[in-house]
Amino acid sequence: MSSWSVDPGGVFRVLTHVEAEQASLLKAASGVGDAFETFAGATGSLLSGAAGDLSAALVENAGLMEQANSRITACAAGASSATAAYVAGDEEMAAATISTALGCAVTGDLEPLGLEP
Repeated sequence: MSSWSVDPGGVFRVLTHVEAEQASLLKAASGVGDAFETFAGATGSLLSGAAGDLSAALVENAGLMEQANSRITACAAGASSATAAYVAGDEEMAAATISTALGCAVTGDLEPLGLEP
């Protein structure tokens, strides 16, 4: 008897929501960069020190956004693939996929899931 209890339709609904939220997050992140460019252009040399500090913070946080995006992608892909394996009756493959996805979420390397960064 299976030790798993997965509602594939529920997983699909959650992943659809995650995909929409991820798209919103990425749009917001790109909007911050655009707003900074406008700010820096408008202030010119008046706030050069502040603009430089803000620029450094945005660059640092851009890396964090990339990491967050990779983690979201890894976990969503892992959940999707693991659910497909579960539906096919391959719980061992489902478990292996989840393990791989978690590793990818930690490292940010999506290649083991067959995804490009």
